Amino acid sequence: MKISMSISDSFGARVESALLKGGSFKQPMTRPLMLLAVFEANRILLAKATAAKNDNAKSMRPFQRKIALLAIAMDLIYSLDFLSESEKLEIIGKTRKEGTKVDSKPVLAKLAFHRGDTLQKEVEAKFIPMMKKFMNETGQDVMQSHEELCNAFCQNKYEKISGKSGDRPKFWELRRMPLFAVYRVYYRGFQVDGDVFPAEAPREIQMKDMPSKRPDDLSDYVFGTWAPIGTDVKPFANDEAAAGTAQDEAMEDGE
Repeated sequence: MKISMSISDSFGARVESALLKGGSFKQPMTRPLMLLAVFEANRILLAKATAAKNDNAKSMRPFQRKIALLAIAMDLIYSLDFLSESEKLEIIGKTRKEGTKVDSKPVLAKLAFHRGDTLQKEVEAKFIPMMKKFMNETGQDVMQSHEELCNAFCQNKYEKISGKSGDRPKFWELRRMPLFAVYRVYYRGFQVDGDVFPAEAPREIQMKDMPSKRPDDLSDYVFGTWAPIGTDVKPFANDEAAAGTAQDEAMEDGE
């Protein structure tokens, strides 16, 4: 099975290829992008924890690891060249609207704190069995590129779920299966791509910068102290910082 991708290998390059596909950033890409940033932030911390005996990640307490994971995810989103300055901050600070109420906690923080270390298990429990069944039933694994395989799988899922034929609507998989973006970027066949780009944080997280006592609110702490790389300006340090809201949507993977 052909599973290589002819793109420059980095977090930004793979995310841009998987989500934008040559176009520009659109709102339905927000949730998948957050999941990808959280997945990569956790991958970075895992890599650092196994790299050296004296690595910062090994000595982190659980609450410090959550702080680091969210901060790295924020840095990763901010590092993406295909996003404008306003898009980066809107995505990082986006909250979720459920009916008439808006959750005050940013979606990115909730994903980082509650699912940061489980996303790989979620992907492998949900999509790997689906992909195996799909490939066995259709023979789509024969000389397929990774992108062709993913597109065929999503088309098959659309037809089964909707009961309709014809091309699936634009952004259908991003709305219905946002977690599938993690499979697109990191997996090849039934396992994580062995040639995936190195797990490297945009900037090093130093233990000396970590609080020794657990803050009352981890999300408020991170958003109140975070500043984009190369600046001391903290865009979320006060209540007047603008944050977008995302309308609650029905999503197949239970998000």
